[in-house]
Amino acid sequence: MPNHLLKSLHPRFKEIILSINAELIENGIHPEIVAGLRTPHEQARLYSVGRGNPEKLYTVGGITITTPALYQYPEWNVLTGNQPFKSPHNWGIAVDYAWVIDGVFTFTAPRNVWKKLHEVAQKYGAEDITRSISWDKNHIQWKEWTTIRKNLNHYKELYFEGGYEAVWTELDR
Repeated sequence: MPNHLLKSLHPRFKEIILSINAELIENGIHPEIVAGLRTPHEQARLYSVGRGNPEKLYTVGGITITTPALYQYPEWNVLTGNQPFKSPHNWGIAVDYAWVIDGVFTFTAPRNVWKKLHEVAQKYGAEDITRSISWDKNHIQWKEWTTIRKNLNHYKELYFEGGYEAVWTELDR
């Protein structure tokens, strides 16, 4: 797993992910983390795919960006429904998984792999969102997302005043 993806996570969530990964590996499942923290700017760019005019200025969630050209993502129309600050990835409390199965990197896996991921994630205090969003099987998030989502304006203020450190300090209270 890329080290920079772990470094960008909330420290307590990082420990949860390390525990999840260790248990998966003990069970013969080889996880790869392909997404961790996304800055609000990165989230705005992802949100803009399939919306707006490619390579034109676009404002979303208060952030002005250049919309990526759709040819960069030929197999997708819209990538995400989450604007900046409205994804747990934007707070360093979510990861997306892929797998190495029989030596091959893949985003697909047998049902037992997904089942084990979600079972282990819940054991360590992460959320399995597949009950409400069945297509996002590879996404695991920390239960603290509920706290942030309910108090989004407060956490956005903390972010603008002191960055992720301020947000994470508040979550650790």
